[in-house]
Amino acid sequence: MRRRPAGRAAGSCGAAAHARRAGGEIDAVCPRHDGRAQWLLAVYRRAALDAARARRAGVAETGASVRSLVAPLRWRELEFDGVHLGDVDTPADLERWSSALDG
Repeated sequence: MRRRPAGRAAGSCGAAAHARRAGGEIDAVCPRHDGRAQWLLAVYRRAALDAARARRAGVAETGASVRSLVAPLRWRELEFDGVHLGDVDTPADLERWSSALDG
């Protein structure tokens, strides 16, 4: 049985709670790790994403970066430590995270 690294769910819940407290002031809460925004882990308001997609009408979505879609949104960023987040870009990264999941 595979386990999640400790704190991962808590970090996601914390970002969602932060977005709720901010009301309509922001469109998304994005975690940062090592100074880099983690766009795929952000919590977005659905209406803001729908509006962002509408602004890109006629532009091919295939191959487009998430950043190009969401960068115009009003953001709040939260720094998370490496225990909670990390890029998996190489086979070595995958092995490290797989080992952490296996405990």
